[in-house]
Amino acid sequence: MDIEENGVEDQKRVSICMIVKDEEANLTRCLDSLLPIIREPWAELIIVDTGSKDRSVEVARKYTDKVFVKEFIPWNFSEARNYGIAKATGKLIFCMDADEQIAQDSIYPLMDILWNPKYDEFNTFFFTLHNYNDRECRTYATMTQPRVFRNTGKPIYSGDVHNRPECETPYLMVENVIIRHYGYVFQGKPELFAKKCERTLPMLEKNHAENPDDLHILTHLVKQYYVMKRWNDVITSGEKWVKLMRGADYNEGWFSFLEGFIDLVHAYSVTKNRDSMLRTIHECEQYSTRVAAVYFIAGDHFAVAGEPEVAAEYFARGVEVLSTKGSPYESLLTTNARAILPQVLHWLAIHHFRNRDYARAGEYANAGIAVSDPKDMIRWDIWNEEMSLLNLIQKVV
Repeated sequence: MDIEENGVEDQKRVSICMIVKDEEANLTRCLDSLLPIIREPWAELIIVDTGSKDRSVEVARKYTDKVFVKEFIPWNFSEARNYGIAKATGKLIFCMDADEQIAQDSIYPLMDILWNPKYDEFNTFFFTLHNYNDRECRTYATMTQPRVFRNTGKPIYSGDVHNRPECETPYLMVENVIIRHYGYVFQGKPELFAKKCERTLPMLEKNHAENPDDLHILTHLVKQYYVMKRWNDVITSGEKWVKLMRGADYNEGWFSFLEGFIDLVHAYSVTKNRDSMLRTIHECEQYSTRVAAVYFIAGDHFAVAGEPEVAAEYFARGVEVLSTKGSPYESLLTTNARAILPQVLHWLAIHHFRNRDYARAGEYANAGIAVSDPKDMIRWDIWNEEMSLLNLIQKVV
C-alpha cells in the first residue's frame, strides 16, 4: 500500500512494539509472520531488548533499525513495554511477544484491521490467543486479549509482573485474527518455565501482600500457584479470591477473572474434596453458568470415582455451554474447554452406547468427529468399521 496514493497523511499507521530478552530461538519465527506488515511503509517495528545474552539483538536488527537496548532493574514488565510504546509514532500500537506468531490465515484480516479507516472508531482491539500445551500443537487453551490500542501518547501498561493494559472503549472483538503462543513447553525447555515461575511468584506474593484487596493481582497469584501445581496454595489463595469477587462490581471484563473458579474447582478435585468442589461450582454459577471447564472438571471427577451417570450430567452441561452462543466477552476467559471437547464427546458416546441409547450415542459420536482435530488419536473407527463395532456390541451386551 502506498501512503500518498491512499491520501493518508505522512504518519505511520501502526507501530508494532515488542520487548525481548534471550529470544534468539523464537524471534525469527515471530517476525517472519509479521513480514507483510513490517514491509509496508505505513508500519514500523520497535524492539526493546532488556539485556539478552544471546543473538536476539542481532536477529532483531535484520528486521528493523529501531532496536533499543535497555535493562530494567528491578525488572518491571510495564516499564519495559511503555518504554517502547513511548517511541512509537504510529496511530495504533500493536503489542506482540517473541514467543508468539500470527497464524498464516490471519495476516490479511489483521492488515485490514490495522490499515482500514473504517475501524477508526475503535480504541482497543481484542484478538484470540491459542496457548499451546504441547510441542505437537495438538492442544491449546484459548483466550482473548487486547493487543491493539489507539496511540494517545500516554503509557498503556501498569503492574510490574502481569502487566495490565488500560483499555479504552469502544472495543472491537476480532474473531478472525489468531495469535499462536508457544512458550517454554513448545521449546522443550521446562527448566526455563521453572525459572520463570521462581522469578514471578515472589513478585506476585509481594504485590499481593502490599495490595491484599487487588483482585487482578490475586487472580494471577491463584493462577501462578495453579500452573505450579501447588494445590493447597491454590485453595488458600483461591478462597480469599472468592471473597474479593463477591465485592467486585460487574464490568465488561468480568469473564477474564472467572478463571479463578476453574483453578479452584480443579484444586478441590485433585485433592478429592468433593463437597468444596461442588460448592465452588455453585459459587461460580452466581456469576455465570457458561464456564464449561468447571462442568468438565466435575464430570472427570465423577467418572474417575466410578459414578458415570453423574459424570454424564456434568459433561453434558459443559457441552451445552460450548454448543450455544453467549456474550462475545466470554472469550476473555482463559480455558482449554474446547480443546478437550472431542474427548468429552467421545466419552459421552461410549457411555450412552453402553446404556443402549444408540441414538444419543450416535449424536455424540458425530459431534465429536465434527470438532475433532485430525491429529487426535481417538478411536472414532469403532463407529465406522463393522467388525470393531460388532466386537464392542458383544462386549457391552
